[in-house]
Amino acid sequence: MTSEDHKELGDRLDTLGIRLAMRHKLTGNLEDIEAAISSANRAVSITPKDHQSHLSNVLNNLSCHLSNRHKRTGNMDDLEAAISNIQAALSITPEDDSSLPSRLANLGSDLYSRYERLGNAKDIETAISKTQHAISATPQDDTDLSQRLNNLGNMLHYQYKRTGDRQVTIAYPKLRHRGLASADTFL
Repeated sequence: MTSEDHKELGDRLDTLGIRLAMRHKLTGNLEDIEAAISSANRAVSITPKDHQSHLSNVLNNLSCHLSNRHKRTGNMDDLEAAISNIQAALSITPEDDSSLPSRLANLGSDLYSRYERLGNAKDIETAISKTQHAISATPQDDTDLSQRLNNLGNMLHYQYKRTGDRQVTIAYPKLRHRGLASADTFL
C-alpha cells in the first residue's frame, strides 16, 4: 500500500483510475467508473500545480472518466465537469505536446455532446473549431486521424442542418473522402 506522503501517490492514483475506467468499459459496472473518478479527483488534488505536464495528463484522464459516466448516465453535471477539466488540461498543454490533438478532439466531442443536449450554437461552433485544430495537429499517419475527420464531418452535417449554409455541404464530402482514404492506410 502506498503511504499518503509517498512521492508517487498521485501517479498511482491516476493509473488506478485509468485501470478502473478500462474495467468499466469491459463490464459496464458503474461502480468502476465512480471509483475511477474518485481516484482521478484525488490525483488532481495532490498533484503539485508546478508539475504542469503531469497535471495536464491527470486532468485529461479525469475529464475522460467524467465524459464516460455522462455517456452512461446522461448526467449533465458530469459533462460540464468533463468540459471544465479538459479545458484546464488544454490551458497548460504546450502546442508541441503530442497529447494536444487527442485533448482537442476530446473537448470537441464533449462540446458536441452538450450541443446535442442543449442546442447552443456556440457549442457546435467551438466543437468544430477545436476538432479542426485537432486534425491540423494530427500527423497524417496517425490512426486517430480518420475518426477525427469523421467526427468533424458529423459536426458539419449538424451545423448545416442548423444554419442551411451550403459552404458546409461542400466541405463534408471532402472530409468523408479524406477520412476513408486515411482509414484505408491502416487496414
